[in-house]
Amino acid sequence: MALLIDQLNLGTPYGRYQVDAVIGQGAFSVVYKATHMTTRQVRALKVTPEDIPGVQPAAIEEYRRRFQAGAQYGIRINDPRVVHSCDFGHDGDLLILAMAYAPGGNLADRLWNLRLDGRLMNIDECVLIALDIADGLGAIHNQDVVYCNLKPSNVLFDADGMRAQLADLGLAQLPGGVSMFSQVGQAGWRHPGTPAYMSPEQRRTTDYLSPPSDVYALGLLLFEMLTGRVYRNVRPGARPQSLRASIPIWLDDLVARMLVDQPDNRPWDGVETANLLRHENSGDAVPRPECPLSWEPVEPSAHAPDAGDLTPAPPLTPQDAPAQVDPAETREPPLDWAPVF
Repeated sequence: MALLIDQLNLGTPYGRYQVDAVIGQGAFSVVYKATHMTTRQVRALKVTPEDIPGVQPAAIEEYRRRFQAGAQYGIRINDPRVVHSCDFGHDGDLLILAMAYAPGGNLADRLWNLRLDGRLMNIDECVLIALDIADGLGAIHNQDVVYCNLKPSNVLFDADGMRAQLADLGLAQLPGGVSMFSQVGQAGWRHPGTPAYMSPEQRRTTDYLSPPSDVYALGLLLFEMLTGRVYRNVRPGARPQSLRASIPIWLDDLVARMLVDQPDNRPWDGVETANLLRHENSGDAVPRPECPLSWEPVEPSAHAPDAGDLTPAPPLTPQDAPAQVDPAETREPPLDWAPVF
């Protein structure tokens, strides 16, 4: 992807933007931090080219088609917990999605720093983040879209680090069709995604996915936030409370329900999951604090894990960072390049 980085020449004007830095890179695209030269607002530009060395043209074309469709839905979904897409267009053979930028980091970085410090996230903060994610999924599911790409690096935070939102609809399953099949060295997977955060049906089948697939992925994130462990590295069926005794029973039961193999036995969508998170605990919502919650020391498990559970999890390295988004920012005039929709 070095050729794409060279094309945008960091520090020089490009369209209405000055490209300042590379903030993320994936198999098909690069995300840049950029400054609008008129308004001086900081934006994130996600750029995908027409040609990528070593990648089949058909795979690139399919990704570009999904990129465009995902951008359209990102602009259409107007919810503060979903990435705010400002504009989309093309310049020559480059497709460019402009999004608002937020400096609050992402959940992958937060989990990584906690692991380095030997701490666990405060339980109330886990619930608040999960609630924001569930609300974002609810907005996506209400458009008959399945997100398919829920992972820590796609959960972003606002400038205060208090509000979470979802980024990157590029792998989403849109109404009437399946999500883009993985075509870059992942021939065994029927749907694209990150293996540690895929539902069983997303990982194993070519079937049309339903919202419970995203609910399963949220259960994986909630398990990891609560316990500091990646679910695939613990004994199958393990409950969060077996690794952290202070987790309330209602929350332990809800995570277990979200992680059952059969989609019909999970909460149906983001809306139902958010309602359960709000009301399962005596029917009261968890109050949102005015400042970030403190972390808790890692607690000894009430039940010592067996030898299989003691296998160290691989380092949780920050994955290709998506655009950082501030939902409070307003839309701006169209970009200089030609629109494609």
